Amino acid sequence: MKEIRFESRNAEDIQQLYELYKDGWDFHRLSDHKGIVKHLYKGDMYRSLLSQNHMQTVYVDGDLAGVLMAKVKGAKKHRLQNLRYLWPMIKSSLYLGFHSRRSRMLLRSIGRFDKMCDKLLKDTKKKFDAELTHFITHSRYRGMGLGKKLIENFERHLQSRGAQNYYLYSDTESNYGFYEYMGFLKEAKRGMKIGDTEKQLDVTLFLYSKTLKDR
Repeated sequence: MKEIRFESRNAEDIQQLYELYKDGWDFHRLSDHKGIVKHLYKGDMYRSLLSQNHMQTVYVDGDLAGVLMAKVKGAKKHRLQNLRYLWPMIKSSLYLGFHSRRSRMLLRSIGRFDKMCDKLLKDTKKKFDAELTHFITHSRYRGMGLGKKLIENFERHLQSRGAQNYYLYSDTESNYGFYEYMGFLKEAKRGMKIGDTEKQLDVTLFLYSKTLKDR
């Protein structure tokens, strides 16, 4: 019997979180350079850690098996959050900005991705109480219902705060069908290219939302 433990706090082991990101995203499709790929992962991880004000984790036999991060309206960030995560994020941005022409193009591509997400949110013409910013379960532990439980725990937390709805971004490089299975509504979509002149992905971005039922 595996020991499964859910916690409503930040992941303590950054290396385990990094390995979870590597399993969840596939930045190798954008570059063959190990250093560039490493800082794409690290930059994204530290940016998400900096922006979130709510995190839930799940451990299986002591291994970090999943994480959910969110920005909840009215919630406060941990007071040491910026000190711990800001400099590592800056280092990854500097690496990508100065390493090579291709790394700079990828950095600009990330900026375009963020702007496209902003446009999707405007397309909905709606107000939301929270954004689910990052949601990953390790492939080793999928099929155990951990992702579903993380979502349900998060929704209970939102309801305890009086929140009525929330949203998230997904894309065709992710398992976006899971959100439809969980009852999310596809509000908007836009297509874009991600990458540089040598490696590009045609990606469709989605914005999903969910209205919380009364308890």
